[in-house]
Amino acid sequence: QDPQALLKTTTDPYAKALLLRDLASAAVAKKDYAQAAKYLEQALQQNALSGLAAEQLKKDLSQVLMATGNYKDMIPQLEAMVRAGNASAETMVALGAAYLEKKRFKEALPLLEKGVASTKTPDVSWRRALVSAMLASDKQKEALPLLEQLLREDPSHGEDWLRLAALQLKYGSKERAQ
Repeated sequence: QDPQALLKTTTDPYAKALLLRDLASAAVAKKDYAQAAKYLEQALQQNALSGLAAEQLKKDLSQVLMATGNYKDMIPQLEAMVRAGNASAETMVALGAAYLEKKRFKEALPLLEKGVASTKTPDVSWRRALVSAMLASDKQKEALPLLEQLLREDPSHGEDWLRLAALQLKYGSKERAQ
């Protein structure tokens, strides 16, 4: 049967959660991330899955929200996940990125710091977002070593070189900036 039709007739919360998870997978396959996020949220609201399964759904939801690329529209959902207290690193970084887009730098900084720190090998884009938040939150001097590390790993990013030169002028030396 059609999963949508099954969903309408199913009363068991566990079965509903599984159907919603399957519908979310189908939505992701169609690149309809907003719909996938809605399905995953509904699945979590069933409160029928074990702790491990629920955690996996939360991680899936974080990834789907990040896949939309439109973090600022997802702020309420991301904030709810962070307030729940067990947000994944991806969720924290996504919310931090959303706050960056809205120029809410002081709120973005702790989320990005936690997200980056909780991962052994954080993505370069996460660390660049952290540097942006640090530069906008009067933590410019602390951003200097992170920016230098980013450039050692990827020297092709021109904006990082400009940021480093500006920081070197402010805190280092003119020779290094040059």
